[in-house]
Amino acid sequence: MWNLNFVNSMEELPKGILNRIAQFYNYCLRGLEIVNNFKNLGLLIVAIYYGLRLTEWWWMGVMFLGSLPIIIIIGYFNAHYISKIIELINMKYGTTYGIRQFRLQEEILKNLEEINKKL
Repeated sequence: MWNLNFVNSMEELPKGILNRIAQFYNYCLRGLEIVNNFKNLGLLIVAIYYGLRLTEWWWMGVMFLGSLPIIIIIGYFNAHYISKIIELINMKYGTTYGIRQFRLQEEILKNLEEINKKL
């Protein structure tokens, strides 16, 4: 049968210097990802500004404000659709904990459906 100890092990991270290094590495990657995304947007705006040979600096602000609705729509689509698919794929095929959790949930659902049929 299933060993349920892995569920509790996810709540408490292992202690030690290697875990701290992994945490700070993850924080660094997330921070760089955010900065890189804004850098790319800024470079795109500057490239369009110089590509169209605009002379008024306020056009960059207009382009930035004009890009916000597009970015928000893309972010909404990502948060509500793409992230769920990615999470399911990562949970089902990713780590050992994710695979175990997925299989355990499937087994629990199957058992609950059997119990429901008997009632």
